[in-house]
Amino acid sequence: MGAALKRKVASVRTCVGCRGRAPVSELLRVVAVTDETAPADGRARLVPDPARRLPGRGAHLH
Repeated sequence: MGAALKRKVASVRTCVGCRGRAPVSELLRVVAVTDETAPADGRARLVPDPARRLPGRGAHLH
């Protein structure tokens, strides 16, 4: 038996806009944040996260 080849599989995510599936490299991650710049009613704002480094649960868009 030969050595098994390890192949890196690209992560696949679902776009929250169209529900289509695509590799994570083709989607933009957005994160909902609340901070001192948030409206007084406590609503969050969406922030793009192209580096995929912001904390919290993100959503992906085409």
